[in-house]
Amino acid sequence: MSTRAFETVNVYVSGVIPNVSASTVWSLIGSFNGLPTWYDTVASSEMDNNQSDNTVGGIRKLTMKNGIIQRERLIAMDLRNSSYTYSLVDGIPWEGYNNDYFATISVKPITTNGTDKVDNTLLEWEAEFTCPHGEGKKWQQVIEGIFEYGIKCLQNIYNK
Repeated sequence: MSTRAFETVNVYVSGVIPNVSASTVWSLIGSFNGLPTWYDTVASSEMDNNQSDNTVGGIRKLTMKNGIIQRERLIAMDLRNSSYTYSLVDGIPWEGYNNDYFATISVKPITTNGTDKVDNTLLEWEAEFTCPHGEGKKWQQVIEGIFEYGIKCLQNIYNK
């Protein structure tokens, strides 16, 4: 039996959703089971075992439009800071996966011109995981692309 070495990868992507408040963006993305409502490559999402949405420990089964199925577990929901953290349960594309992919998505208000008027949102999406040694750069780019596309989906929804 051979043992593969792994490397840790960190991904951070952020983007501005202009002309919309953080609370408005959070009302759309803050539902753990609501990914298909804003990420257009996700065909459907359903909670395992009739679990309710936004319940820590709950698992969502995502079916992508290309047929790939992925399951993710809600690790933490922070309503006060408009963020949630999740892990991948299955659907990882590399062999010997260590079940240590964790990602957090959050929204924050951006004030303009030093005023109290909030009319833009900063969306941050970050992940940490291990992958086979030597493949970190490749998987970092894949996850960055997924996160960047999600931000673009939101920008398109709110700025048509």
